Amino acid sequence: MGRLSPEKGPEIFVRAALMLKARMPEAHAVLVGEGPMHGELQSLVHRFGLAGQVHLAGVCHDMPALYGELDVLVCCSHTEAMPLALMEAMACGLPAVATRVGGVPDIVEQGATGWLVAPCDFDAIGYCCARLLADPDLRRSTGARARQRAVQRLGLGASAAGVSALLERLGRPAAPHQLSGADTRSGKAPRPSRTGTS
Repeated sequence: MGRLSPEKGPEIFVRAALMLKARMPEAHAVLVGEGPMHGELQSLVHRFGLAGQVHLAGVCHDMPALYGELDVLVCCSHTEAMPLALMEAMACGLPAVATRVGGVPDIVEQGATGWLVAPCDFDAIGYCCARLLADPDLRRSTGARARQRAVQRLGLGASAAGVSALLERLGRPAAPHQLSGADTRSGKAPRPSRTGTS
């Protein structure tokens, strides 16, 4: 789900699908999105003999319906902040197999809501997917915990409570402090510098 560009690791997804095919020949993988790697990925799919298993679906405008058709969400990114597709999929009850990068470990709880793997480890991704696909009970229980975590920790209520707590902390009066470098003879503080950050 997302842009087919190098930082998202779509070639890792295709290689993981090759590993998955060796374990579960009947499994299918869907790569959703558009981007500069589309042609390269099509070539890779054909070179690996995966045209019947890996489907490049393009852009999807009805994500909840798509999530309802999937068994596992895979995130192969080399770098991520807080991937929206991962949070959406978990909220829809999908277990995840994701790379341990950026904010992903804050979303996916190892072994409870999904599995975290090292970046570029397509064999581990394929193995984890095969494990989930082969065990419907494990897939359902992991997906149920993923949904519960998404609702409790990532949902609007949790976000609103976090923002409210932050605003409350910011609204408290600051503790008095003494300015360093104040001109004690005139009682004036030095002018602040203009080196702000954003």
